[in-house]
Amino acid sequence: MFSETLNEVLHPWVVIGCQILIMGAMLLSLLRVIRGPNVVDRVAALDLLAGIILALTILQAIVNHEASYMNIGIAIALIVFMGTVAISRYLEKREYPVFEDKPKRKKGKVLKPGEAS
Repeated sequence: MFSETLNEVLHPWVVIGCQILIMGAMLLSLLRVIRGPNVVDRVAALDLLAGIILALTILQAIVNHEASYMNIGIAIALIVFMGTVAISRYLEKREYPVFEDKPKRKKGKVLKPGEAS
């Protein structure tokens, strides 16, 4: 009963439309990863990209009536969360601010945050 109702709702054009929207979001997120302007934006865009991949995986699980894809989605979400936390901790301990593309240098020496230029 539920599968018949689901097949009526998930017309192929609806699924194709959802996939096109998800791919468009993926391309925009990739553009932000490539263009930057700083490391924090790139990390946020990668996190968003992983969420978009998770949405695509769940859409495929619904379309194919496969519950095993949900397990893959949970694993992706867990790995992305741990990666985001690890990258955030690394960026927190850097010697120069994360909002700059390159550290400021003064005669070959890297300036620490708060030092006068």
